[in-house]
Amino acid sequence: MGAGVPADRVVQVHAALCGSGVLVTDRLVLTAAHVVEDASYISVQLPGSQRWREATPVWSAPAPVDVALVKICESGWVPPALPPVRWGWLTGQAGGVPCETQGFPRSTGVCEHATGHVNPGVDEEARYYDMVIREFPAEPPRADEPSRWSGMSGAGLFAGGLLIGVVIRSLPNFGERRLQATQVHVLATDPGFRKLVMAGDGRLPVESVELAGLFTTPVTEWVPSPALLLHPARAVVGFYGRTEERRALADWCADPAAPKI
Repeated sequence: MGAGVPADRVVQVHAALCGSGVLVTDRLVLTAAHVVEDASYISVQLPGSQRWREATPVWSAPAPVDVALVKICESGWVPPALPPVRWGWLTGQAGGVPCETQGFPRSTGVCEHATGHVNPGVDEEARYYDMVIREFPAEPPRADEPSRWSGMSGAGLFAGGLLIGVVIRSLPNFGERRLQATQVHVLATDPGFRKLVMAGDGRLPVESVELAGLFTTPVTEWVPSPALLLHPARAVVGFYGRTEERRALADWCADPAAPKI
């Protein structure tokens, strides 16, 4: 199961603190609230660009959830061509789910790509994921030094190509080997958040990371092509034929005494 961080979504954030973020729509950047709160000026930068773009806060989660949205407000902004972000959460209990995150720790000053795994069920209130990092500093910082991961706050945590969390802090008791992230499905219950990041009916589809591989990629995420009209999900032409087989299958499904696998 690949984790897959979309590189064009990785954002560096300068505000009250230096942090990270993830581009979730054409103009909205998801980040940690403590990075941008009380900031007089916010700017963001995408990898490969030398230009900082002005941004303004548009939403913050109710405390104690440490997540916020800022909007790129520069008129000349041209967003990268990206499919809609896919939101996810862990629905199983098997440990060792591969995950990845990319952000900008101040200790290196460059974009870092951290890989590791997350174990479901660690937090009883189901608000956080603890990422166990595969690559970590050889020596933890002294008590008077900041975390080596300081600046990663706001980075998106991905598993199976789905955005499952927002990094908010490192956990010093684990020797710099754990990052803690707020689960994005916690945000899905907030109507203000859904209204900003979703179009249409405002629903936030949160997919199961463990089950996502059992389903085909949503048609809406494919590159537009006339060939998409051939996909069954488009239902351009109704299904017909095989009348007897369809009737036998329906009878089997409706019969409680019929053997099921």
